[in-house]
Amino acid sequence: MPVVKRAVKPAAKIAVKISAKTAVVIPPPPPAPDFTPVFGALRPVLLKYAKKMFVKHDVPGNYYLETKSRSYQGERMFFGGVRSGKAFVSFYLMPVYMYPELLKNLPAGLRQRMQGKSCFNFTAVEPKLIEQLGTLVEAGFKKFGDEKLL
Repeated sequence: MPVVKRAVKPAAKIAVKISAKTAVVIPPPPPAPDFTPVFGALRPVLLKYAKKMFVKHDVPGNYYLETKSRSYQGERMFFGGVRSGKAFVSFYLMPVYMYPELLKNLPAGLRQRMQGKSCFNFTAVEPKLIEQLGTLVEAGFKKFGDEKLL
């Protein structure tokens, strides 16, 4: 039996599924939301500490801070980051993972944004929550300083 090669259609075009009796047109998925304003609101929370830390990545959609000192097994330690994804913008903060007591007085609204132990997900700019997150980052920076990790 001869081998039939099929051409692969690009994902952006409308897909057509053909069965024995009917043809069904499947529309393309909706475009991903633009999280640039959310990323733009969260990045300054960490940017405040950039002069005292090492900026590993600073590109659109990804901001990553590490300690300047090589305090963990001779390597710099991750402090925090902001990353824009498909469904939300994630804000990562390592001090809350290492020192869970920092979460003791975490406001309920910010706790709802938490995913896992050190990640907060945002889909919209929420000034009150971003301000509370800034307070948490400040406490984490102070704790890292007290522990001589910076």
